[in-house]
Formats: sequence, structure tokens, C-alpha cells
Amino acid sequence: PLVRLVYGYGAFDDDAVALTASAAAVFAVGIPVLAVREVAARTCYALGDGTVPVASAVAGVVVNVGLDLLLAPVHGVAGIAAATVSASVVAAAVTLAGLHRRHRAVPPLGRPALGIAAAGAAGAAVGWLVRLGLGTPDGPAGAALVCAAVGTGVLAGYLPVLRLACPEQFRL
Repeated sequence: PLVRLVYGYGAFDDDAVALTASAAAVFAVGIPVLAVREVAARTCYALGDGTVPVASAVAGVVVNVGLDLLLAPVHGVAGIAAATVSASVVAAAVTLAGLHRRHRAVPPLGRPALGIAAAGAAGAAVGWLVRLGLGTPDGPAGAALVCAAVGTGVLAGYLPVLRLACPEQFRL
């Protein structure tokens, strides 16, 4: 609905909206991972360490190119987006591991990472159910309503699970 609201007019037809929406949905999953990687990389630079961010970038490029070659022929634009998100996950993991190993700047993240993953899955499930319940919106107002409802549903599913999974790390 958001892509249709923003781009769905003029020469941007229904096929272009669907193609863009598929890529945007996959990229949206990677936004938090990208934020973590950026903060972690900047922390490395602040500590005078350029090796970890470069190593994580190289690992990310290798994963991105490899998965692009595998996923693009099968899934098209969404496959390319999935390869990029996967590369971001690898780069973030390498950066965080490097920060922990070289500088002890990040505590081990096993349980919090699992809690975040469980909360993300719960949020996605609730958002998906809300989206199914609302059906296809009519016009820009309907698209905006669906975006707001799905976003609220995602938060309603995400925050309680995060709080239950990692109460000591994530106080609300």
C-alpha cells in the first residue's frame, strides 16, 4: 500500500508498483540490521580500528554477489533485495564479532539476538494477519490506513515478545 500511495500514478503502472513493493518489503526487513552495522562500524573507526569494518564489507560483498547470482534468476528484483539484506546481516555479524573479539566493546549477543529474532517474527506475523484482515485498500486514504494498521500490528506483536524474551536488556 505504501508504494502505491507514493508512486502509483502516471507511468508507474500496477506492474511497476508490484515490482517495487516486492523489493521494498524485502529491504524493509534489513533496515534494523543496516543500522546496527553502521553504528558498529563507526564504533570501530572511533576506536581507531579500520580493519573490522573493511573485513565486514568484504564479507558482505562476497555474500551479496554470490546470492545475487543465485537468487536473481529465480526471484528477480526481490531476490536481489534478499541478497543485499543477507549481505547486511553477514556484515553486521562480522562487525559485531570483531568489536567483541578485538575491543570487548560489545557483550556476547546470543540470547538478545534470539529474542530480537523472535520478536521480529511475532511482529511480522501480527502485521501479516492485520494486512490479511484489511484486504486491498481503495485509494490513497485506504493505503495509508493499511500502512498505519500494519505498523501498529507489527509493534503490538514485537514489543511484548521482546520484553518477555530479554527483560534484562530491553526495559520498556
